[in-house]
Amino acid sequence: MKKIHAKVAKRIKALLEEEGMSADRLALEIGMSRGFLYEFLGGKKRASLDSLERIADGLNVRVKDLFPDE
Repeated sequence: MKKIHAKVAKRIKALLEEEGMSADRLALEIGMSRGFLYEFLGGKKRASLDSLERIADGLNVRVKDLFPDE
């Protein structure tokens, strides 16, 4: 289970880079704690589906786009 969280975090980082958006800006735009977002992206926390939905909305993608195709 932990492996999928790492893959999703990696995908989010790639989407942030593609958009030229910082994690700080994303957290601010979606009303999420910067600390939580950084801990999730760093593999220290797991995100709920609600959190993933907020992240996807902030990146203008569908939740399923956060998951790798593997």
